[in-house]
Amino acid sequence: MSRFAGAVLIFAVLLMCAAPSYGDGIKVIVDGRKVPTDVRPVFKQATVFVPLRGVLEELKAVITFDKKTGTITAKRKNSTVVLVVDSTKAKINGVTTFMPIPAFIKEGRTLVPLRFISQALGCRVKWEPQYMTVHISSRGENGDDIDVDVKDLDDDIK
Repeated sequence: MSRFAGAVLIFAVLLMCAAPSYGDGIKVIVDGRKVPTDVRPVFKQATVFVPLRGVLEELKAVITFDKKTGTITAKRKNSTVVLVVDSTKAKINGVTTFMPIPAFIKEGRTLVPLRFISQALGCRVKWEPQYMTVHISSRGENGDDIDVDVKDLDDDIK
C-alpha cells in the first residue's frame, strides 16, 4: 500500500469517528418517552424537522392542517401557533414572527421545525448532538407550564 493510500485510509477512519452517526437517525424524546415517527426526522440547515403529527400529538397539541392553503394550526393549553408550508412567517398567539427556514413536505408528510414549534407551544427543548437526540419537556423545571415569549424563539437547534 502506498503512503498516499495509507494516509487516505487513516483520514477516512478518523473522519468517520469524528462525525456524528446518522445511521439510526435523529431520536425525539418527549417527557422521557421516545416518539416514533412514520417519516424520519430531518436535519436541514442546523434545524431538526419532524412530521407534524407524531411529536405534537405526544405534546397533547390539537393540530389542523388546511391542504388547500398549506396552513398548519397547533394549539396547546394557552398557546396557538399558525404557520404555512414553505413560508418563514408564523404567528404565535397572534404575534407575527419568522422562522429560520420553513416547514416543508416530504414523502407526503408535513415536516415542521421542531424547536420553533415546541417552544412556541410552551415546551423546553434540548439537543444532544453526540446522541442525535432531541429532548422535549412539556413542563417547566418546577412542574410549571412555561410561558411563551416570541423573542426567545429566534434560536434553533444548532
